[in-house]
Amino acid sequence: MQQQEIVKVLQDGQKFNCESHPEYQLQTIYFGDNKLQKKSRFFCQECLIEASEDSKNLNIYAIPIQKFLKHPDFILDKILTLKNNDLIDKETQIINKLNEDIDKFEGLLKQQINLMRQNLQDIQFKIQIANLKNQILSKVDVKELYYGLSVVLSMDSHQGTEEFKLLEKKLNASSEYLQQMRNGAIDRIEINQRELINKLHQNIQTLSSGLENLAKIIMGQLSTMTTGCIPPSIYDEIKDFPQIHQLISDGKKIDYKLIYQGSRDFLSAQYYWNKCNNQSHLLTIMTSKNGYKFGGYSPCIVNVDLASYVEDPTMKSFLFQYNKKEIYKIKYQKNAVYCKSEFGPCFGGGYDLFIGEDFNNKGYSKGLGHSYDISNYKISDKSTHIFGSTTPQLQECKVYKILFI
Repeated sequence: MQQQEIVKVLQDGQKFNCESHPEYQLQTIYFGDNKLQKKSRFFCQECLIEASEDSKNLNIYAIPIQKFLKHPDFILDKILTLKNNDLIDKETQIINKLNEDIDKFEGLLKQQINLMRQNLQDIQFKIQIANLKNQILSKVDVKELYYGLSVVLSMDSHQGTEEFKLLEKKLNASSEYLQQMRNGAIDRIEINQRELINKLHQNIQTLSSGLENLAKIIMGQLSTMTTGCIPPSIYDEIKDFPQIHQLISDGKKIDYKLIYQGSRDFLSAQYYWNKCNNQSHLLTIMTSKNGYKFGGYSPCIVNVDLASYVEDPTMKSFLFQYNKKEIYKIKYQKNAVYCKSEFGPCFGGGYDLFIGEDFNNKGYSKGLGHSYDISNYKISDKSTHIFGSTTPQLQECKVYKILFI
């Protein structure tokens, strides 16, 4: 059936099932701005999830069908609110460039340190040679040698005298002593050379081992940018609970973009929906005034105008309590999240986790366990287990959009 015929059927009040997913009804009109979709088309919830997972730069702009039919000019308001994601690409490029510059600086610094160490060893070796020469000269009485030679030159006719014999004996002794000193000096120089070479080899081995350890550390740090490791963009938020990232990434390489921060954008349902409407793959992290940290993740597209539950056919939605290191996976896909303009983030039927309009006194978690599985944990009081009190009393709320790289 052509889309024009579908519109007529919908205007007559009838409901229409999706051709690609017959078990789901058409809910929204999607306006594409990427390579996958060049024209508008009708989508069910499953179509929207598949489209968002297939494209890493996909912006979902979905409008409820009934809303569009009642207010045709509504499409113009929605299109005017679209935002460009080029800023995140530019920020990523800047961060990568800074990391490259830091690596180059570290390499140059290591080269200079090694050169300084080599120069220092050369200087120490020269000092030792100079000290050895001074020791040799200090053992020889130069004045006595010169005196003896002058006497020899002037006593050609007195070679048989006792004085000449005594002087000759002293000269022979000095000659033997100098020869011994010479041999000893050569031996000591060779020993010192071998010691210096051995020390140099030891220093090279130590330096090589240190560089290997440094390389391991650097590789470990760089691995934070690969699949399975927490990216820097959210590391400080979930570093003590890496299972959150592992469950979301599911073996894929992803990153996180902060799209809403209550302390910056204001803590209320109105400002939350201004930033999060028509977004999918959202991780919500909240902190109460008493220090409790909690939240949830869902791949579903949230739309403030639905005023209803949104299904998660992927069954990847989950809630978490950060302080207790607990994760509650979804068990009923039809009640993954609930969208309503008077509500903030809301998960599950019952509700499992509900943040009211003021993000403070309105909200509760007494329905915990309705749509999300808590069977692996002992929970004595559902109403306070998540928040640490019966109401959220939020101090901060951050929402991150998952980017598939």
